[in-house]
Amino acid sequence: MLSIKVENYSNNEKIFYPPEKLDITATPKAKAKAGTLAYYAPWGNVVMFFGNFGSASGLYELGHAVSGQEYIKEMSGTIELEK
Repeated sequence: MLSIKVENYSNNEKIFYPPEKLDITATPKAKAKAGTLAYYAPWGNVVMFFGNFGSASGLYELGHAVSGQEYIKEMSGTIELEK
């Protein structure tokens, strides 16, 4: 389990920094919308979108919320991630 601090960024996303950079080999580019979980390689942060975004150079899709995406906007503080 990993405890990590979530930060507000822009008006449509939350971000956090994993303890080490992620391997993006064979990872598709993201076309982000609400509920998308993505990795922004240039900064090494994970992005949780609660609003639509689109695409950007260096943004890779990790997955999408299957439920609860409406709660992303209100997330704050420390969250726990489990594999």
